[in-house]
Amino acid sequence: MRPVFVPVLAVVCFAGTLHADEPTPSYQSTDSFVFTMGDKVAGHIGACLVGQGNKPRICFGVTKEIDGDPQFTFLVLFRTGKTDCKPSGVGGDIQSDGAVTKFKNVYSLGKFELPLTLESKRDPESQKVIESKVVVGDVEVSGKESGVVIVDLTGDKPSYRFFKSDLPTCNVDLADQDHKTWTKAIDDAITEVKKKSKDVSEYAD
Repeated sequence: MRPVFVPVLAVVCFAGTLHADEPTPSYQSTDSFVFTMGDKVAGHIGACLVGQGNKPRICFGVTKEIDGDPQFTFLVLFRTGKTDCKPSGVGGDIQSDGAVTKFKNVYSLGKFELPLTLESKRDPESQKVIESKVVVGDVEVSGKESGVVIVDLTGDKPSYRFFKSDLPTCNVDLADQDHKTWTKAIDDAITEVKKKSKDVSEYAD
């Protein structure tokens, strides 16, 4: 069985299908890599921002080993109120010295900008990630206890809060390049993390 590699190193924007009475979601992904072998899949999404209507809904990273289950690497939810902050694109800069790779992303959310930096260090022989860091705005989520970042867009500028919480079960299917199953997976993840954390439920949309 020949393995199939599907690398996505640049920004990729997709539209998916929701129910007829709901806006179509958009997906903006960076630092993504998918590997398939038969019916097995492995890979990662460095960061994916999901927009719905005129608001961002969730931003997350995912990793999956060939014989393992997908896992969220970080999770960002938003507090938008009545603010029009429709995701309209992402700009970025990639720096790498062969061992350490840094993706510096800036998402456009209406009048706001959301800076998000991904940094990973790989073993020079196996090329496996041995150290990683995610910075959302001014909040570094690596090295902390498991939790969720809430980005508040109801003021004059974004503010960031980190709430401790177990991350939800991840059912994002990396093999689903058309994102047909992602809506339910994202809905389930948001519902689960809000049940796990009263603070997240209170502050996030």
